[in-house]
Amino acid sequence: MRRGIWISACLGWPLLAAALAPSPARAGDDAWAEWILAAAQAQAQPSGDRLGLRALRLPARLPARPDPERTRVEFRPGEDFSGPTVIGLDLDGRRTWARVTFERRTDALAATRDLPAGTVLAEGDLALRSLPLSGVSGSVCRAPEEAVGRILRSPLRAGEPVRADRLERPLVVRAGERVVIELDAGALRLRVPGQALAPGRVGDRIAVINVQSGRRLQARVLGAKRVALETVADGGGER
Repeated sequence: MRRGIWISACLGWPLLAAALAPSPARAGDDAWAEWILAAAQAQAQPSGDRLGLRALRLPARLPARPDPERTRVEFRPGEDFSGPTVIGLDLDGRRTWARVTFERRTDALAATRDLPAGTVLAEGDLALRSLPLSGVSGSVCRAPEEAVGRILRSPLRAGEPVRADRLERPLVVRAGERVVIELDAGALRLRVPGQALAPGRVGDRIAVINVQSGRRLQARVLGAKRVALETVADGGGER
């Protein structure tokens, strides 16, 4: 068998992993962790995921720091970098092994402090964090504009990712409130006073009354006390 073929091909990875004994933390372990993580990230680069190193157990007889010219990290064929595994360390022709636990990570918005339900989120309440992919759902917010100004439906703990399904837009129009009804159709621009018949958030469709004509209309909420005319809700002049 040519040089470079792993002993694991004969013994199998489970036996090799069991043979590794734990070693106490020591100076230089951080340097090895950075070296191993950089090699793993380069190997996993096509997937686009970022990797983290959750646990590392190095062999006892190892230089204090990796030598970039003499050290090579080797991974199992098909390594998915998403849990505990064994890696090979080639130290200028001398091969040894280390046990590591990888985790895939992603950037997501997280709370900077404990936030009660009903909080209107501000930029200072949020920060972009690198979080384990396993703990991040598809509805997690990844940019401040997805969450700032929204209201929390339920409490959020410090460090917890912010999910879109736990947010709601603030009310900008309240039932019974006077609003401006806007109509823009080409060169035609109309602004008439109205009254909201229902509360609404930006983008909601609500019923309003044109206070000049008494007509009931359907409008889309544009912002605070502003709506855009869409359709006439009925053909009469109900108030």
